[in-house]
Amino acid sequence: MHIRQQVRKGIKARLETALAGSGVTVWQGRTVKFRSSELPAVNVFSTEDAVVGESPDHRREDRQIDIAVSVLIVGTREDALDAADDIAELIEPAMRLARDWQIPLTKLDYSSADVAQVVGADGEIIALTLRYYAGVAIAPGNPSTTIVNAQPLR
Repeated sequence: MHIRQQVRKGIKARLETALAGSGVTVWQGRTVKFRSSELPAVNVFSTEDAVVGESPDHRREDRQIDIAVSVLIVGTREDALDAADDIAELIEPAMRLARDWQIPLTKLDYSSADVAQVVGADGEIIALTLRYYAGVAIAPGNPSTTIVNAQPLR
């Protein structure tokens, strides 16, 4: 499985645990169509992947994968944003790097947040997207084989 898939699936599993009992469904995919009856929901997807370094002996390639975690809510803008912030309050602590993560990250840094308003077939949807930089170390030329398995604590 490609490292991007490993990271997305690992974050999805982490957020499912963090959001258990909240009534929020967690998805993982670049294109997911939601109906208002399926919201609130959280969608995890990767937006970019870049090589940011390589070891002098060429045995390690460091990559940065940009991850977006979108909180999707139906409703008027202010009410939906308040509800999205309530969900984000559960997400942000879960996205802190820790030893119990089951994915091989070298870093997971918060980058930014933005808000988009979409008018769908069944109403207005507000998306609050939290953006993170995920760092991984892989064997060059083999994007499914990670070489760093333990995450440092901050």
